[in-house]
Amino acid sequence: MFTKTRKTHKTIFAVSFALVAILASAISVAAQSSYHSLTMENNTGYDIYQVRLSPVNDPFWERDLLGTRVFEDGTSFTVTQISPGRYDIGFVDQDADVCVLHDVAIYNNLSWDLSQRWLLNCER
Repeated sequence: MFTKTRKTHKTIFAVSFALVAILASAISVAAQSSYHSLTMENNTGYDIYQVRLSPVNDPFWERDLLGTRVFEDGTSFTVTQISPGRYDIGFVDQDADVCVLHDVAIYNNLSWDLSQRWLLNCER
């Protein structure tokens, strides 16, 4: 009887370990999929020098996502690792004109085509 009980304990331990490993893997995949991306194509006719993204309720802008780069006309730029939520998104173009989009819902991956008309309407 002792050996049967010992085998049962080993089996239970092995199954438990396998279940924990599967659960950890599922949590890791779920955590990775909880982030989204925003891909923007710059077709404005202007270079963009700053892109900032901050939660709607945050009174301060987060860091410039471009860093030292320039989001040149005719190129694309992708912001990754965005937690689901509502954001204000700010742009500064080569003429130092500021465009702010308020209360943008990001609950999935998005792709935007930024046009000159869009930029001019946004500046108003």
